[in-house]
Amino acid sequence: MYRMNKVASTFENNSGEFRNNLLPSLAALNPPSPPIILVGNKIDLLDICEVDRGLAESLAKQWHCPVVETSALTGKNVHEAFLKLVQQTISKIEYSDI
Repeated sequence: MYRMNKVASTFENNSGEFRNNLLPSLAALNPPSPPIILVGNKIDLLDICEVDRGLAESLAKQWHCPVVETSALTGKNVHEAFLKLVQQTISKIEYSDI
């Protein structure tokens, strides 16, 4: 998850550890990695947005996962984020990836 209004929330600083260590560790699990979605929160603050959607989409492509931008404040796309996670889980179960 990253904050739309703060680049450093996931894409810089300590988040490099997340990208460089956690995701490869998840991918190395046997059975294969759990379902992952990239969630950008605080889209209600787009007027001070620092995170480029293109960067999020690029990372999601690298990680082979969907990206959803949400607002916990307004509830926008929160249901969609959970739905995508459930869909990925079901798909992995159907293909015995979990």
